[in-house]
Amino acid sequence: MTDMDMTGKGADDIVLSENTVPPSSAAHAMPEVQVVTEEDMKLEADFDDVYSDCDGDGTSAQLILRLSEVTATKLVADADITLKREHFVGPIVVGMGVNAQYGEMRCERWTVKLTTGDNMFLVGDKVCLIKNIIQNDNAVYAIYTEFSRQSPFYTYPFNSDRLNIFVVNDASDELKSVEVSALRQKCVALPYRDGFLAIPLLH
Repeated sequence: MTDMDMTGKGADDIVLSENTVPPSSAAHAMPEVQVVTEEDMKLEADFDDVYSDCDGDGTSAQLILRLSEVTATKLVADADITLKREHFVGPIVVGMGVNAQYGEMRCERWTVKLTTGDNMFLVGDKVCLIKNIIQNDNAVYAIYTEFSRQSPFYTYPFNSDRLNIFVVNDASDELKSVEVSALRQKCVALPYRDGFLAIPLLH
């Protein structure tokens, strides 16, 4: 028997799980309740704002709203996270306690890696590059950098920042940290002029 067990997880994989529901109780799980937030209401207001700039039957406006809802998804929960590829090379925010460092994190919604193409995420309303994943006594954190310049890709018929689509330039060297639960959306980076066009992936 190798170090890969019957579940497919390697011996060096770390699985964090706060709430594991037994199969027998899955059928009795409470249905998910949708909560209307201030952000949801803002999206409805955005819909009204752009409706008059779209086609007469409102088809384009409805599409805009649906895309907005997707790109403004709720923050990922860190109740079920798999950490892989432990390393010891940093970078680490000065003064931050560290128990372990990892090069890969997997959860239900996405995979985070430190390699280009898999490390661009939205943290708040900022496009960021994930530089490291660390675990300490309190939580799992992403070490990241932001971009010095971030601007909407287009402004008509509405501002593209409503869909979290940005042009970014000049990656900063300043390291910051945030709990992985604050990662809002994974982005794809397309070369654009002297920077990148950051577009959230639809999940």
